[in-house]
Amino acid sequence: AAAARFVDMASSTRRAAKRSRADASADSSQPELLRVSVDPRSGKFRATPSKGQTAQSVHDALEAVLAAWGPASVMQFTNCRVADADGVVWRDVWVQGRLVIDPMARFWAAQARSVPLCRVRVDCAGLLLSAGFIDVQINGAFGRDFSADDLTPADVADARRALLSHGV
Repeated sequence: AAAARFVDMASSTRRAAKRSRADASADSSQPELLRVSVDPRSGKFRATPSKGQTAQSVHDALEAVLAAWGPASVMQFTNCRVADADGVVWRDVWVQGRLVIDPMARFWAAQARSVPLCRVRVDCAGLLLSAGFIDVQINGAFGRDFSADDLTPADVADARRALLSHGV
């Protein structure tokens, strides 16, 4: 099997953040939290810094990793919550280029070609992960006003199912 050139984004961004700030006294044993989104038009990644990081240091670290491996690289987002037909669930999300891919299909493809499963892993630290083009805050959908006094849980469930099947 080929040796994996794997990058742990928590470690990479922690190192970049340490270089970018004058006060390096933060506890480096704790991974920095990343909030990552993708601009669907440009394909550029944006990362929001956690305490002690600058936006530029996080963005530069992420861009450097992605540039090194190009659009064919596979990224694994771990420890994240994702909205699906069953509600908000804990799930890893695998992305190749601009597409979400099936992790089992990726596993078997990687085994057949002796390549690593992913080049980049991002720990989302329990945050909600959604595509950049999804509006995660809405006031209603499909004829349901979420601020109405007579709104029922069934109304919200119906709207959720409709949004997942049609998009926002």
